[in-house]
Amino acid sequence: MGCTVNRLAAVLLLCLALPAAAGKADPAAVRAAVIDIANGQGVAGALSRLDFMGAGGQACDALVPVVLRGDVKARRNAAEAFARFAEPRHVQALLVLAEDMDVSLRVAAAKGLGHAKLDHPALRQALGDKALGVRREAARALGALKSADAGKALLEAAGTEAEPEVREAMLVAATAAPFPGLPAKLEGYLHHSSETTRMAAARALCLLGAAPGLAVASEKLGSESRYDRRDGVLLLEGAPLKASGPLLRPLLAAKPPDYALAAPAARVLAQAGDERAREWLVLRANDASGAAVAPLLDAIEALKVTDEDRQRILRKNLIVP
Repeated sequence: MGCTVNRLAAVLLLCLALPAAAGKADPAAVRAAVIDIANGQGVAGALSRLDFMGAGGQACDALVPVVLRGDVKARRNAAEAFARFAEPRHVQALLVLAEDMDVSLRVAAAKGLGHAKLDHPALRQALGDKALGVRREAARALGALKSADAGKALLEAAGTEAEPEVREAMLVAATAAPFPGLPAKLEGYLHHSSETTRMAAARALCLLGAAPGLAVASEKLGSESRYDRRDGVLLLEGAPLKASGPLLRPLLAAKPPDYALAAPAARVLAQAGDERAREWLVLRANDASGAAVAPLLDAIEALKVTDEDRQRILRKNLIVP
């Protein structure tokens, strides 16, 4: 499809040598990562290195020729970089990917447009793509724009979407920029024939702190079924603390706590800004044994609690000197 790998490598080297591509990252390290991506050698590792260096946008600058003239495999590799690191100046390359016959490239284009916060008509068009993966990522990208207009487009698309998984993404993404009438429209989906859709509507309402969604979460948390109670915790992920706190804190206060539920509940509370829940996790993990350890450590890891933070919390509570 045009350039050979050697020709592409030469183009990439030239691009990386341009003054506009200069940055704080080590140019040699960026160049090596870009060449690895173009040649399909350790792509995941190369992307991680670029992320760590903060050089993803610079790498995309250099990978534009691959998107335009590379073979299928090279373009797929380059598209992974655009999906993660695209910036507004990469819009033309993203639009090329968005019009490709290859589904994986169109998925990457939707992700990239969302990452770049580009409110482009291509995203709304992608809501009608024949591939559900493209529609789902377009929904998430539109949600990332945090625009009421985008939310309205998502809600309209959800009304005709056939796949529950995609409809779920649309309903949740629509809450990123609430607009008048959204809660009422979401509440209508609580009676949908699809369980996935009903749960998505309940989660979306919880994200808004709306009573109908919180009522569903409360009912789930009060169920005798552990699976229902777990679903109740997950419904409150991302909800405002003033909404989730009264429902989740009793799980932490139970004696003894069911750590399989209490640990995720504490994580959700901590992510909403409850420092006491973060401390609870660290203190319980310090004393835990057996089956209680794994869920506590999983929650602590998800919160990215550092060793320094753990020591600070233990000292504050007189556990260590």
